[in-house]
Amino acid sequence: LFNLAEGSYPFPSNYITYATFNGTLAQLPPWPVKQLCEKLAGDFGVSIRGDEASVKFHVDAGPISVAVDWDKAAGNGYSLDDLKTQKGALRLLQAVAEAVQVWYNVTGGQKCVNWRTPPPTRMGSSSPLAPKMSAAMPELPTPASKGANVCTAGKSALNIGLAWGALCCNSGINLVTTAAHGLGRDLFWPPNLPRRNFSLAEVVHGSMSFCGSYGSQGFYGLPSRPDEWGKWMDVAYGGKHIAGHSNIFFSNGELDPWTPAGVPAPGPTESLPSELIALGGHHLDLFFSTAADPESVRRVRASELAHIARWIDGGRASRAASAESAASMLEFV
Repeated sequence: LFNLAEGSYPFPSNYITYATFNGTLAQLPPWPVKQLCEKLAGDFGVSIRGDEASVKFHVDAGPISVAVDWDKAAGNGYSLDDLKTQKGALRLLQAVAEAVQVWYNVTGGQKCVNWRTPPPTRMGSSSPLAPKMSAAMPELPTPASKGANVCTAGKSALNIGLAWGALCCNSGINLVTTAAHGLGRDLFWPPNLPRRNFSLAEVVHGSMSFCGSYGSQGFYGLPSRPDEWGKWMDVAYGGKHIAGHSNIFFSNGELDPWTPAGVPAPGPTESLPSELIALGGHHLDLFFSTAADPESVRRVRASELAHIARWIDGGRASRAASAESAASMLEFV
């Protein structure tokens, strides 16, 4: 769901699939989340009672009931005959099986989809990268040797996923917005945290432990201690205190799950504007224009161009004024 939301564009695109499935050219369809949800939009006779926000509830379908308590689920002893009698439950299972194919059968070549394994890249092959909710450490090729003067990962081709993970480790980019899910405020289950009432520190601690695996497998040069809290980034750029900067245009897509980690509209200052792109996926405004683009992204692109042009004009005017002032001083001397 996370990756589908990122790739929610009004046109077919392999932007997300290429990066996630190690180079596949298979494209997601236009508005992939909508296509997935349409398969689940029927009335299956299923209801939920209890406290969904606390992840403690029951899922009922006629005589069938499943009690959910955080990461545990228990049935009420229903039988196969109950499932056959309650057609809605079977139709729901069939709908889920069809829905997950939007992502797990993106190539269209899989006769049987095993959603517990990495999704396919090209026909008949599978990727070493499964869709994940946070940066993950793909397996590196075996180093050619472990000599002191060797700085190589061997002759095998490196996985595409290494680039993003290495950047995160090197710059302390800890994407904690993806580190916790299934907590009662999203569509995921089960929770990926062991208990309720967790703290942010518990989520962050160890979240970049995969960084240490690079050097041991022949990919050198990354920090030995990952900057889990992004302190270097805060020192370099000011963290939340960015009002001292200027001439930066921030944009976020309404459909992009990274948006909560962005700078919210309208921006902290007049020279640090921010806009939200309605119906926008992951940086839709940076794609080439298409006839299918929503009006919102056309408006944001125009706003970006207007701001940049104004900043350039202001810079030129400031430089001209400085040159004129310097000339006047020389003339005076």
